[in-house]
Amino acid sequence: TRRKFLNNCFNISGLREQKELLPLKLNPPSGKMLHGALPAVAVDQKEKQKPELVLVPEPARVLEGETARFRCRVTGYPIPKVNWYLNSQLIRKSKRFRLRYDGIHYLDIVDYVTSDDSASIMVKAVNIAGETSSHAFLLVQGNFKSLTFILLPIIAITLVKPI
Repeated sequence: TRRKFLNNCFNISGLREQKELLPLKLNPPSGKMLHGALPAVAVDQKEKQKPELVLVPEPARVLEGETARFRCRVTGYPIPKVNWYLNSQLIRKSKRFRLRYDGIHYLDIVDYVTSDDSASIMVKAVNIAGETSSHAFLLVQGNFKSLTFILLPIIAITLVKPI
């Protein structure tokens, strides 16, 4: 039967010596093999790998009005899904939050960052093999250059009464 099986293999390259196996074709309603179909060969044989953060986000300290940027790089198979969180709340792409990917995942917090935006930032990567996460802190400092202080001299007068 092995010889019969090999003789029925379709020769894709046109050379008798280089035979490739075609995937199994099933008739969905009956589940029976269609005429001329061959047994299936596993398509995805790559080993699954849980996500790993190979570049972790670092703490950021910015002045009010500046853009805060965080970045990370993730490996794993299948390709992990990456989400960013601000104080445990999922961040969605918006005018205020820019999410970008070019081999590295970026989170930019824009639109006039204030000291109220100081927060915990978390990145989480997930695939079917597992998950991983990392935390960083965003510290927004007030812009003290814009404050003006006026100091008035204090005059103390002591009145002395004659005896």
